[in-house]
Amino acid sequence: MKYIITESVLEKIINRYFNEIFEDSTLGSEDIGSGGEWFGVFNRNGEIIIGHPSHDDYNYFYNGTTFFNAHELFGISLEEFRRYLKIYVENRFNITINDLM
Repeated sequence: MKYIITESVLEKIINRYFNEIFEDSTLGSEDIGSGGEWFGVFNRNGEIIIGHPSHDDYNYFYNGTTFFNAHELFGISLEEFRRYLKIYVENRFNITINDLM
């Protein structure tokens, strides 16, 4: 049997997933070693979840380990997943993301 869910239901499910990922996360900047200083959202262990190098605020990058194949979990394309992630982070942290890679 194939289940069909609406866009709004999918968004609620994905937001619950993001709420768990971003629980206890903070917005800020940190030196991440050989990558230099980055601005973005860091988890409670100080690992970057999503952010950009300090010298380039146009391109944001997300942690591939954290979100590995998450789009498959929801049965959506990678582009759709990035769109949901971008919207979630912009709303939760009141930042503007131009491009998410």
